[in-house]
Amino acid sequence: MDPNYYTNLLNSSTSDTSSPNTTTRQVQPLPFVVNGTEYNKGYYLGDGIYPEWAMIVKSFPHPSDPKRKKFKEMQEAARKDVERAFGVLQSRWAIIRGPARVWQIKIMSDIIYACIILHNMIIENEGISATNWSDDHGNPPIPVSQGSIQQFQQYLQMNAEIRDRSVHHQLRADFVEHIWERFGEV
Repeated sequence: MDPNYYTNLLNSSTSDTSSPNTTTRQVQPLPFVVNGTEYNKGYYLGDGIYPEWAMIVKSFPHPSDPKRKKFKEMQEAARKDVERAFGVLQSRWAIIRGPARVWQIKIMSDIIYACIILHNMIIENEGISATNWSDDHGNPPIPVSQGSIQQFQQYLQMNAEIRDRSVHHQLRADFVEHIWERFGEV
């Protein structure tokens, strides 16, 4: 695997980290086309515990037809690869095992980068141990600020778009067809 895979993945994140005090995720347009349908936001792979939101692609609990079975197989394989990679980091670094201790996205991003880089350095040097480190002191409180009414309306609009169940079902159906066309049984 490319040693820069995870840092490249983080660099392509849709989070707005331009301000160190950013506390909310700003969903940037990330257009892609699946099965002829254009979507403008990225997506996450999820399992049954996640909600049916526009940005979450879940598999089917008990598929009966071959197309959905193939989709379930491939979706779960990809999701497990991501979970396994994150599990390796969690097993090594206590700071990312539990809930975030900070809310600034820039700081969380820096923590993940540091863990990935240190992990790769340890792997390259084989056998050199590292000490887990966490900062229980010194994080300043997050300043509270008020946005404009327009910003709040934009937030509500984005929230409604993210929670759109019809987009979730359409995206999943498009992925089923796309995967079947590329990898289905001949």
